Amino acid sequence: MSLLCARKHSLGEYVGDGFDVNAVGWVLTPNARVFSQEERQTLYGLWSQLLCAQAEDKSKVDWLIRLMLPRSIRLSEKSAGAFANLVDRMADLHPERFGYNARRKRRDAWLLQTAVSFLCFFLAAKFLPNTLPLFGELVLTPFLMSLACLVPTITLWRAASAV
Repeated sequence: MSLLCARKHSLGEYVGDGFDVNAVGWVLTPNARVFSQEERQTLYGLWSQLLCAQAEDKSKVDWLIRLMLPRSIRLSEKSAGAFANLVDRMADLHPERFGYNARRKRRDAWLLQTAVSFLCFFLAAKFLPNTLPLFGELVLTPFLMSLACLVPTITLWRAASAV
């Protein structure tokens, strides 16, 4: 298995869950246009195998946990293997987009955008006078932008660290 081994627990058990699978899916889906038809079919087959294996994992868990925390269910050996195959194949097909360094750079770019937006929010709240007619909107805008940047940052963080 490739880099998947780097994220093993001390007991030798893979520490992945459904959120890792969703994060990689969110990275894969918007980039589907870069694949040829054969590559799409290959990745679709691997994605289907992963979802089937993950469904088996979910079927073994209590229905209440499946309902309340579906993404927190840990991946079994079979699911982890299917997950590693999918990510390895993605990285093999287009390392410039899906290799570890590419995922890390994309994550770092979103992290920087989030940090700059929070900084703009802080500076606007600190230095703009309260008497300014649109003070609330001027302060709220960078705050909302930073929250909007936080979602892809977390997703890309999980996708980059999952494997």
